[in-house]
Amino acid sequence: MATRHGGERQPDVVAVAPLGATAFSVAFECKSEEGPGAYHKNYALGASEAARMKESVHADYAVLVLVDPPLERALDFELETHGVALWTADDFCALLVANANRPIAWPNFLPLLKPGRRSGDIVEFCHEHAHGAWQRAHIAVVYAYVELFAYQRSLVTTDLPALRVQASVDLETLTYMVNERLAKEGDTGRLGVEDIRQAVGYLSAPTVGAVRVADDGSVVAVSECRVL
Repeated sequence: MATRHGGERQPDVVAVAPLGATAFSVAFECKSEEGPGAYHKNYALGASEAARMKESVHADYAVLVLVDPPLERALDFELETHGVALWTADDFCALLVANANRPIAWPNFLPLLKPGRRSGDIVEFCHEHAHGAWQRAHIAVVYAYVELFAYQRSLVTTDLPALRVQASVDLETLTYMVNERLAKEGDTGRLGVEDIRQAVGYLSAPTVGAVRVADDGSVVAVSECRVL
């Protein structure tokens, strides 16, 4: 949750993560290169100013945002001395895009607030946010349901006794089915039983209700899933 300040002796933006006992706040100080006597000649001073802005609002962290920071030791020294993280304008935009695609959990920002240049960390963070654990879990949920539902549809018959025996599958079998689907699509990644177990937990929750888990641990699709 961010608010714009920018007044006399105030940071440009203050963001607060309302996390109870683990709550934290961040003061952002932004500098541009516009006008005569461009500020880039004094970038190192920006770190101490960002630190002062942090103290003025009693924030926990300070971030200095620059358009194109120079590779100067003086700037690195000031960032470490005053405990200020450095983001570029491109870093800021990348995080905004990542958050727009899928909200970033507030605690996940903490590594990006450590003193020093954080551009490399932000590139890795945005890639992991889009393609890491979330994507793995998403694929597990979608393919577990799709493969289970397709399998059951293939068994449709008037022979109900046979259908009752064959329709449910255990987690190991469902994992195999999902990995076979991935292999056919040329995806070299593989999911484990625990991935599928977590996916089934989501699909069987009351808010989704697309699959049902039997007492023996086998699963069966019970409705079309409209939240994938």
